[in-house]
Amino acid sequence: MRKILLLLLLLLMGMSAFSDNIRGPIKGNIDPKTDLMLGLEELAILNIHSDPFTQGYMLKISIPKSYQRYENSYAISLYSNVYPKPSVNNRYYTGTREFREILPTKDEVLIYFPCDSTNNKILKDFALSRLLREDEDPLIFTFLPLMKGLPEDAGGIRINLSIEKISKNKGAVVFDYSKVREEYRNSLNIQINGNTYYSPDAPIMLDNKEYTAIITSPYHEKTVYEFEVPKGETLTIPIEITEKKPVISFDVPEGTSVIIDGTKYSDKLEAPLSFEEGEHSFFFTLGDHQVSRSLYLQGGKEYKISIFLDILIEEAKIQ
Repeated sequence: MRKILLLLLLLLMGMSAFSDNIRGPIKGNIDPKTDLMLGLEELAILNIHSDPFTQGYMLKISIPKSYQRYENSYAISLYSNVYPKPSVNNRYYTGTREFREILPTKDEVLIYFPCDSTNNKILKDFALSRLLREDEDPLIFTFLPLMKGLPEDAGGIRINLSIEKISKNKGAVVFDYSKVREEYRNSLNIQINGNTYYSPDAPIMLDNKEYTAIITSPYHEKTVYEFEVPKGETLTIPIEITEKKPVISFDVPEGTSVIIDGTKYSDKLEAPLSFEEGEHSFFFTLGDHQVSRSLYLQGGKEYKISIFLDILIEEAKIQ
């Protein structure tokens, strides 16, 4: 008779119900930082969800040896889409059953929750049949007797639940442009180990290893960063760059006096001159001719100033 009942229970456990009733007190929450002791007909909340760095989660159930002799006596169940929101003040819920299995009689039972469809050849006893979502609501785990009439000491079993986050061998890097003038940000060219990114404003997913980033633009000096991408984390790199100074070259007749911001440069015009970005005053003298100008010089740009004498020859009209 016991074998028939057990077979019937196994068949029922294999059936997928759209919505199940869930009863029991909320014992507590489980996450990678928090373990929980759970008794029969108590509920545990699993706060786990997918993210770009996570391969999956492994729930470990530790079973006391004194209770391992009660073979086929306990079942474990997991529910999603739980309503209402789990609360210590409520004992009655509905939810979608993700799985229900007989608790094996051994020291540890492993349940795997995948976040990624690749590389899921991980040692486990059971697994969630779908991928966790990034916006996954809390899941409810419960631990129930399979049938009535258990010995009194069997009803006092408590199992320990702990969960481990399994990270991918990847991380991310994000560049902080807060110290770069806004009008120049779109001009930045970033090369990471030879791959080019144009002013990326989102995290760049990379393998967990060392990299070299070279940052260039028409308005800045080349900047080089050496960094290592941490596994399962985002590294933020503040970009600090040196703006290129504006450069002026001159094409003026010999003997021209050039005064810039009050400083005479007449003897230094063979090679281009660099200045700070901003407004500058220029005063040119050639013989009896004088010309003055004010110019705003923008960083990273090159300017050329040319001065020439124009001779106008006209035919005289005969009276």
